[in-house]
Amino acid sequence: MNKPVDPKNEHINERIGKLFRYTKAGLEKKDARYYADIENAARNHQPKEYPNGKAEHARIVLAKFFEYGTGEICLFSGQLRERAQAELPVYSWIILQEAVLSFLRREGTKLRIILEKNADYIIPDGHALLKTIADAKDLKGSVELFRLNGNTDGRTHFCVSDTGYREEINDSDCTAVSNFGDQQKAATLKRDFENLLKKATGVWEVRPI
Repeated sequence: MNKPVDPKNEHINERIGKLFRYTKAGLEKKDARYYADIENAARNHQPKEYPNGKAEHARIVLAKFFEYGTGEICLFSGQLRERAQAELPVYSWIILQEAVLSFLRREGTKLRIILEKNADYIIPDGHALLKTIADAKDLKGSVELFRLNGNTDGRTHFCVSDTGYREEINDSDCTAVSNFGDQQKAATLKRDFENLLKKATGVWEVRPI
């Protein structure tokens, strides 16, 4: 006898199914479970810290910030790596790209990016995500890309929304933690972003028509 479908899990199950369709070989079971946990945390802005120990997890977390974001998202990155080790898609991952476009189709949204490296060489045709944004015709939000001109002041890479964040503990191996409901820490990282912005130069932008 089949078990009845739990209505609370329909949304999560749909997302997991979509994730499997867009990956070459699907996810390992533990990654599918991680995806479901992150989906729930992002949708409900849970103030709970989640570890992020590999690129597969990083792209899931980033996609969820954009999927549920409604205001501003600030991103301080090394160089927006399209792929990680073993050619795993990160910023070229179609799920993440769709989430970014979904975010930018909402009225009043803003994405600001500071790159530590290669900001002048990837815009827009040389980078899968930026080209996707540049080619979109129906965006209501704005995008600003900056080049960091000075040092990082010891600041590791991070992504921060109005309600949560993903912060790398070690930039060299992408070890990070994420939290979708810690507004106090999010506000601190927003201030860090503004401080980095004082040493940055704008190199590319997209404005809604």
